[in-house]
Amino acid sequence: MKKAIIKGIVVGIVFFAALFVISHFANQGHNDLTVEMAKATYPLVYMEKEGTIYNCLHGYGKVMDTGFERNTITVLDENRGTGVVVETFDNAIERIAFEVRSVDGS
Repeated sequence: MKKAIIKGIVVGIVFFAALFVISHFANQGHNDLTVEMAKATYPLVYMEKEGTIYNCLHGYGKVMDTGFERNTITVLDENRGTGVVVETFDNAIERIAFEVRSVDGS
């Protein structure tokens, strides 16, 4: 029983010593690399239904392939209507365009 306790203590000491040594050498020379992000240039568009805002959509500077836009699907009601909320980030909006497509992109 004494040997098991001594082995457990030795394993614990070796573990914490290795943890200290590895973290000391692994973190050498790393400065705080955080920087402030640039202000947003494209607006965010949210869908709105009965007071609930959902489905954040990001603006793009060029035409995107619909295969990459699967997370932007918005389910419409029978009238194909939805509300839209635009967060402009103090930018002037020149135009907004959208298309109603089926799930397969047609």
